[in-house]
Amino acid sequence: MLDINTYTQNNFNNNILYLQKHHYNLYQKILEYENQILNNNLPEEFALDYINSCFDIVELSTERYLYAKQSSKLIEIMKKSVNFKKNENVFETFKILDKSSLRPAYNFAFELFEKYGDKTKELKHIYKFIFFGSGLHLEQIHKKVAAKSYLIVEDNIELFRLSLFTTKYFELAKEAQLFFAVDCDNNKFDTIAKIFLEKNFYYNQYIKFFESISHSENKLKQFHTLVVSQSHLNFFYTSILEQYTRPLNYLQNNYKFINLNSNSLKMFCKKQSAILVAPGPSLDKNIELINNSKEKLFIVALSATLSTLENANIQPDIVTHFDGFERSKTHFDKLQNKNFLQNSILLFSAKTPQSIVNMFTKEQIFFFESGTNYKEGFGELSAFCAGSATYLILMALKFKNIYLIGLDLALDEKTLKTHCASYSYSQKINENENENVLTFRDSIIEVEGNLQNIVKSTPNFKLSIDAINEITAGLKEEYQKIYNISNGARFCNIEPANSIELKSKKKNKSLKESKKYFQLNCKDKLSSKEQLFLSQIFELIQTKKTFIVNFSTFKHTDIASFEKSLIQLENDLCYCRERVCEVFSILFSNYLRYVYGFIFDSCNTKDITIDLNTIQLQLTQSLLDIIEKLEIHFKAR
Repeated sequence: MLDINTYTQNNFNNNILYLQKHHYNLYQKILEYENQILNNNLPEEFALDYINSCFDIVELSTERYLYAKQSSKLIEIMKKSVNFKKNENVFETFKILDKSSLRPAYNFAFELFEKYGDKTKELKHIYKFIFFGSGLHLEQIHKKVAAKSYLIVEDNIELFRLSLFTTKYFELAKEAQLFFAVDCDNNKFDTIAKIFLEKNFYYNQYIKFFESISHSENKLKQFHTLVVSQSHLNFFYTSILEQYTRPLNYLQNNYKFINLNSNSLKMFCKKQSAILVAPGPSLDKNIELINNSKEKLFIVALSATLSTLENANIQPDIVTHFDGFERSKTHFDKLQNKNFLQNSILLFSAKTPQSIVNMFTKEQIFFFESGTNYKEGFGELSAFCAGSATYLILMALKFKNIYLIGLDLALDEKTLKTHCASYSYSQKINENENENVLTFRDSIIEVEGNLQNIVKSTPNFKLSIDAINEITAGLKEEYQKIYNISNGARFCNIEPANSIELKSKKKNKSLKESKKYFQLNCKDKLSSKEQLFLSQIFELIQTKKTFIVNFSTFKHTDIASFEKSLIQLENDLCYCRERVCEVFSILFSNYLRYVYGFIFDSCNTKDITIDLNTIQLQLTQSLLDIIEKLEIHFKAR
């Protein structure tokens, strides 16, 4: 029989070998921590002790034992607290909508929930599990739940290192896939948690968790934010379908598409400075600042700010519009003077509704692609909101100096409103909502502030904050100066500022000259190569149709074989490396991720009998309906 020292050292050595082979970055982090301890750069705060025939952790400064010298008893209590219930210690990744608002393709999934989604029932299996806090309890809880993947979150690297002496991660990894988020900042945690969510996503319907009492709730709340921010829960396939098909109509009718990759256009913009005007709460407070700068800088305004600018007699040089929904026409309908934008350059997403496009002449409008790439080499923008899309345009075009005003992506600190006074869809967020129920647009989270330490934001805004940080990291040139004058969220590598300071008194080029550069760098039709690309898309539609028909004829023998056929169908419809597949990958992935949540939940609920043949038939019909819509749009191209 091994003595305790030999036992713990063997565990540690085997764990270190496992981490070195499978989680090298974490292995390196542990080595760095150990070196700091050896060099006396860090004090040790905890120690491993063996007392009352059990392991425990003692806090050296207080001599407090984390398991109160009775770890076996406490671990048994922890194990009993973990159960298979759908309504306890669980992240629910569904989004239940009003049936009247759903498109037909979603109806059958909603009906599944109505019939089988009883939350008082238990799960048959727990496929994914999260530990917030490492420690002795992990192995015992695994014996009970036997999950296939674990996310292990530990903010304290010293505690995690001590767990390497007692917890056999190397053995646990033989039965489940392990994801570690140890001593991570928020960005790194997001990256790891997203990978955990992405892996075998069809088992995300209910993700159980255990939270150690001593572990901070910050990461739990952050994971909750990631769950409600998933694309398939907020952007439905119908919106994506319109995003992919509307540009075809504009190309067929000879509207101009701007080449955002044009070197000559970038060389022109490289000499210019611009204000990005967004409809955040701080816009109203900075309107005079914009007015005083309109002769010096290009005013690049989101369409949602137009009524505010018109009231201040500030005519924007460039107007951007990103929204594909009909209700966004309100931004233009609110204008009092129909000629207010007659001299402005209109940079519109190619998913813009026809009703908005019809308000202007062809000469004024320059389309850019967002999510599609029909004009080869012209560049396409993917962004979460109009603000981040407009910022991406300015960065892609290499403007020299960029000032951000109204791009708060945070709530007004006094009123808790999301936008400026004139914004049609501004809302006040209720700070007293149930913290256990987090929603994408209506819940409050805290983020780092631009002009103050912390500001209140929403999961919706957080996605755009992350997008802006990624844009800056990927596109910012050394010569570019970017300033954030908004009283909202802080952005990485963007300088907070209270004012605009420029040496020049006039714009480098006039608006009239600017239009010439835009005119020279656009096309109003598809090339023969691009036409061929559309033909290839139609051919691929037929291939995808065959996959769906094959699925409809699959003879399943039990739930396991049915689930296997669902996984294969998702792989056939969503995964392909060729450029021509991009249209389908996002469209079908978005749709299947939503409906699979309901289907796999039905299959994994105890004490119910489900009709697999009916589910198979309904899913097949819904997918064929989507295929039919795609055929209509691409057949005649």
